[in-house]
Amino acid sequence: MKFYDSNAIRNVVLVGGNGTGKTSIAEAMLFNSGANNRLGSVDAGTAVCDFLEEETDKKMSISGTLATFEVRNTKINLMDTPGSPDFMGEVIRMARVADAYILTVDASSGVDAQTIRNFEYVEGKSGVVFINKMEVERANFENALTQVKERISSSALPITIPMGKEKDFKGVIDLINEKAITCDETGKNLKVEDIPAEYSDMVASYKEQLVEAIVETDEALMEKYLEGEEISAEQLMDTFVQASKKGELIGVLCGAAGKNIGVQKLTDIIVDYMPSPAEVKTVDMIDEDTGEEITVEMDGSAPVSAFVFKTMSESQAGETIYFRTYTGTFSGGELNNPSKSSSERVNQINSLCGKEKVDIGGKMAAGDIATTVKLKNTKTSDTLYEGKFGKTFKPIEFPPALIKIAIVPKTQADKDKLSAALTKLTDEDPTLNVNFNPEFLQTIVLGMGEQHINVLRKRLSNKFSLEVEVEKPRIAYRETIRAKVTAEKKYKKQSGGKGQYGHCVIEMGPIERGKGFEFEDKIFGGAIPAKYIPSIEKGCKEAMDKGVLAGYPVIDIKVVVMDGSFHAVDSSDMAFKLAGSMAFKDGMEKAKPVLLEPISLVTVIVPDEYMGDIMGDMNGRRGRIMGSEAYKKGFTKIKATVPEAEMFKYINDLRSMTQGQGTFLTEHSHYDPTPANVQDKVIEETKKLEEEAEK
Repeated sequence: MKFYDSNAIRNVVLVGGNGTGKTSIAEAMLFNSGANNRLGSVDAGTAVCDFLEEETDKKMSISGTLATFEVRNTKINLMDTPGSPDFMGEVIRMARVADAYILTVDASSGVDAQTIRNFEYVEGKSGVVFINKMEVERANFENALTQVKERISSSALPITIPMGKEKDFKGVIDLINEKAITCDETGKNLKVEDIPAEYSDMVASYKEQLVEAIVETDEALMEKYLEGEEISAEQLMDTFVQASKKGELIGVLCGAAGKNIGVQKLTDIIVDYMPSPAEVKTVDMIDEDTGEEITVEMDGSAPVSAFVFKTMSESQAGETIYFRTYTGTFSGGELNNPSKSSSERVNQINSLCGKEKVDIGGKMAAGDIATTVKLKNTKTSDTLYEGKFGKTFKPIEFPPALIKIAIVPKTQADKDKLSAALTKLTDEDPTLNVNFNPEFLQTIVLGMGEQHINVLRKRLSNKFSLEVEVEKPRIAYRETIRAKVTAEKKYKKQSGGKGQYGHCVIEMGPIERGKGFEFEDKIFGGAIPAKYIPSIEKGCKEAMDKGVLAGYPVIDIKVVVMDGSFHAVDSSDMAFKLAGSMAFKDGMEKAKPVLLEPISLVTVIVPDEYMGDIMGDMNGRRGRIMGSEAYKKGFTKIKATVPEAEMFKYINDLRSMTQGQGTFLTEHSHYDPTPANVQDKVIEETKKLEEEAEK
């Protein structure tokens, strides 16, 4: 592939709900351009853009893919993204470096929740909607278009409409040029002709709406229209493009990507009307000296600056780094990585078409996208620049995890490999997080949904030959007391020679939640020498590590040393530590101990019509509704406090209740006493777990 100037580059991302045909559109474009000699198929496992083993197994995209190809002296960097909410991190990162978008909508099911959600990541950029799958049963262009207007943008208007539908779908009508476009069985060879008479009325109706919407965006054109002057197709299209780039209009096209119908017109829109990096002109960056956000011109003659938006490890090549340049013309060399306080040597730059490398002529213009390998320290969201450029890109903001699960290696050999494997996979996928819970010795994985976790397990097996089981993460219960008591213990031991003697009287009582532990010395008259008081405190603290109910740590207690005695010869730090520990345990059993459970502050965002169902479900989870408020049009934000134990796999239930439209955020709030029936159940389950661990 030859070198392309910034004006001849298009960076376009495909976004939409799951199963709306994004990958099929990419495959048709690759086939039409000659980048692939056959029409790839997701179902057949031959798609260029779904090359991971997990993708061919599941017949769905799980990773964002770069597919670079040439059309009419234009370089298109097309980015295919998953539609499942479990992999929305891929949409976010690809949308970050795109200048334009294609939003896909299923002609039979319309605009689903995830299509709306994914559109949020490209909203404000230039783009079009493609109503796909016009050939399937129950395909309905009018219904899908209505939903686009209602749920995506009221300024959406069709620039192509279908000829027929379902099994009779055979082509599209270009409303601006008033031509019918059909093709042969391959979809490559187009036939452009006059519109058949049977579509005249439909075309007239849509064309009138289209013209009126376009001329309203341009005063001069509006005057001509009102004066009855004829407006040419070129004027209409040019005005539409300008309005589209300003976000005033969104074009809607239609087709059947699986049959390669309507895709060539969509490709023409990319080449002729979507913005190049040169037209986008500026990018927001952070000034390293002031920390302030600034606007930087995307100047090809300036020092090189690049943003890393994705990494992917490969067994043979090592880690592939996906990056986009914003300033300068780059042909390899030394680049600084300010976030790592290091430099990197970039020796080779290529683009990709799926997993295959594409030679881009050894250099890239400002605004181009490419990959490199074998960088030492560079990760997602890092900035690379030449010399003392002094400006960095804002990191990608990935959404917080929605599910957590414990993973357990099947063998000791797997256990030894697990940490390194998880590090590599979390570097690739920032929406995956891993932490180790030292209290329960569990490795906890946090992700975007159950499917996300299942793919992680599959990748551990495929890439690292590592097998893991999953289990429910243990809840970090705590114990405390509800009454004020006095406890006395004496530790006395004599076995020949110097003995051991420690005696203390302590007063114990509950304190404000969240205070942890307080200790006070009220010894009067030297009943216990001052040097032994810290040992009593240490004994109490050690006893707090394991409560008397279920062995959970004890919190929110105050201990006051009131009295005691000592032996001039036999007393020691050890003896008083043991006496303090014994007194604490004795006192806790008498002070009405109670199990505390962690309470989460949960913020749920759902369509208005599901608000009642969600509140009812929260009550069923022992939650307390804190309030609700309007969020975005048609959505409500509900806040509640809910026991953490009731939130396991909540995202699955939430998506089920809201047809995939709900999401939530959660954070730890506080600890509350556990109801008696729940406490008994937790104590019983904890004892069983401890018994199993001892086997």
